[in-house]
Parts: sequence; structure tokens; C-alpha cells
Amino acid sequence: MRKSATAAALAGLFVGALALGARAEEAAKYTINWVVIHSPSVAAEKSAEHFKARMEKETNGAVRVNVITLDKYAAAHPGTSTHRAVLQDLADGKAQIAQEYTAGMGGFSKNFLAINQPYLFRDYDHAEAVIEGPLGKQILSSLPKSSGLRGLGITYSGGYGIFATKDKVVRTPEDMRGLRLQSDRFPWMASYEKLLGIEPVSAPPEAFVTMSQNGFADAVETTVARFDEYGDDRGANTVITTNHFLLTTMIVVNEDFYQSLPEKYRGVLDRLATETAREERQLSIQANEEGRVRLEKRGVKFVDLTPAERKRFAEVLAPMYQAPNLMGSEDLINAIRNTKTVTKTAER
Repeated sequence: MRKSATAAALAGLFVGALALGARAEEAAKYTINWVVIHSPSVAAEKSAEHFKARMEKETNGAVRVNVITLDKYAAAHPGTSTHRAVLQDLADGKAQIAQEYTAGMGGFSKNFLAINQPYLFRDYDHAEAVIEGPLGKQILSSLPKSSGLRGLGITYSGGYGIFATKDKVVRTPEDMRGLRLQSDRFPWMASYEKLLGIEPVSAPPEAFVTMSQNGFADAVETTVARFDEYGDDRGANTVITTNHFLLTTMIVVNEDFYQSLPEKYRGVLDRLATETAREERQLSIQANEEGRVRLEKRGVKFVDLTPAERKRFAEVLAPMYQAPNLMGSEDLINAIRNTKTVTKTAER
């Protein structure tokens, strides 16, 4: 009996060792390098880290995730310091997942430009209804196969857009005239110049403080969260809450990598990417709220436009919907406008 018991125990250990070995072998099979390439990055990094924890847990370590900031990625891949370069690496399979501005995906489909149009979304709840519904899936699926990429979710990057100035209080589109406006929303700057009478200064967001301090810009288009994170109050001290567009990003995966995953892991990836995008959107809204508190404590003045004043901005910027280089599907835009809000969490 003792020999039988001992043999059974040894057999059990052997089977257990085989199982552990099999799991270890499986654990080394799939690796996701998730490159965070947009700003503000705090919400994006936090939600990506949550994705990492859930993905590794639900696959028992079979899929491992490395969350990498753009600085760290560029250090490991010399010459890779721009969104375009990272997207190319993503298409080539050097990275597996990244978050990119939807505007940056406009070269693949104008639908991604369309959702950045001025005053398209009534509030955050309207945006949620679109993103979580069939229109969100339609927008994501408009990435062509030739891109080598697949869209997994739409997120925010700081939420609603604002203008910020040095001292000048803006309440009407006419008040914008003559301002040297710095923005990284390159496709829209020509329309701003024509419709708002601004002097366009195209530069990345992190350049504003230096440009302002050296007299090259006296206003910036940004978001509250980004304004706070970059310390832009060193270059401007008045925030105008025009809320004139929603700065959106999207989670993108390399298509070949996606197809290489077993079906069960693709299902987990799809679900967790949706949950991560949802979480990141809420974290971005929160970052705006908390950023405003910090900025006001630092002496930044907030000018909250009335509904009538925002309506006036919307009227002046309406011709942007006819700009051929910005216009997505007119049917899509109309469908977005007609989407009903299901829940209400109040505009923030």
C-alpha cells in the first residue's frame, strides 16, 4: 500500500511538473508591447497598466504586456520619436498595440477626422452613446486592411478642447482675431485662420511654453488636462472653455499579431480593450476636473462661455464641415448628430 501511495504521489508530482512546464512554455509565447504615444499620458498609462494586469491574469500569463512610454520606446528604438514612426513600427509588428490620435488616422479614413469636427458632440454622454454603439464600431472598422492595423476602441485624450491666452478674455469668435494660436491640430489650422482670423502657429503641444515665452505665440488650443500636465500656465493664464471639439484617440493593434492569437485570447483582447477604452475615457474626464482645480489654485483664470456664446462659436466654425480635407462621411456625421443619449452623467 505504501509503495502504491508513493508511486501515486510521484506520478502526481510528475503530472504537475508537466503542467507547470506547459504553462511556462505557453507563457513565453505572446508578448504585447503597448506604446503610449499621446498626451496627456497619465490616464492612458494608468488604463494601459490595468489592461496589463487583467490580460495577464485572464490568460494565466500566456499573454504578457509591456506598457512603454514614448520616451522609453524612442530610447530603445533610435529615430523613433514621432507618432508616425511608432505607427509604422506598429504596422511592421515591432510594437503590438498603441494609442494614437484619431486625427492622426485620418490618412487612412476621413471618418477619423470627422469625429474631431467642431461641436459635433453635445456632451460626454452623447459621445459615449456614439462610441459604445454601432457607429463606434463603424468608425473603428473603417481602417483599411492595407494599413495592417485594427481598431479596438475609441478613447479621449484630455476630453474637450479649449483655448488659452495670455491675459486676453475671449467670449466671441471675433475676440480671437489676431491671436497667434499654437496648435498641433494641423488639418484644422487653415480653417481657423480663415474663420477666426487667428495667425496659425503649428507646433507640438510641448512646445507652447517656450514659444510663448519667446514671443512666438500668445494663445494655445489644448485641453485642460494637457494644459495642466505640460505646465502651460507658464505661457498663458486665461482658459476659455469653448469646448469646441472632443480630442479623441484610439487603441490600435497590429493585425498580424491579432490574427496570430488563439481565438480565446482574441476574445479576451477585444473585451479588455473595450473596457480599457471606457476606463481611459472616465480617467480623462477626471483629469480635466482635477486639472482645473490645480490650475485655479495656481492663479489661472477660467472663462466659462454661456450656451449662447458657444452657439456663436459653433455658427462661425460650421463651414469647416464643408472643407474637403476634413470632411468624413456626411451620413456618418448626421448619424452621430442624431444619436440619442441613453444615460446622463452631466457635461463636465
